[in-house]
Amino acid sequence: MTMGAMRRYKRETGEDISRMGNDADKMTTFLYCCTASACNADKVEFDLDIDTFADGVDLSVMNEFAQEFSAPSGDEQAKKK
Repeated sequence: MTMGAMRRYKRETGEDISRMGNDADKMTTFLYCCTASACNADKVEFDLDIDTFADGVDLSVMNEFAQEFSAPSGDEQAKKK
């Protein structure tokens, strides 16, 4: 996840990613923003609109993304010990 992805998400939704929760539409939007930002950073053309992008996202990909996104970071895990 990059700063660019977080900025894109906020511009797209008007909300910070911390308010995303488990909302499937918001998570799809954030995944779209992450993909668009990664492509931009790598100078790869990304010309999909969000609906076309969402049509290509399998539910298993979204579930995996949700698990990764909600998993505690290494720093958070270290603090719990």
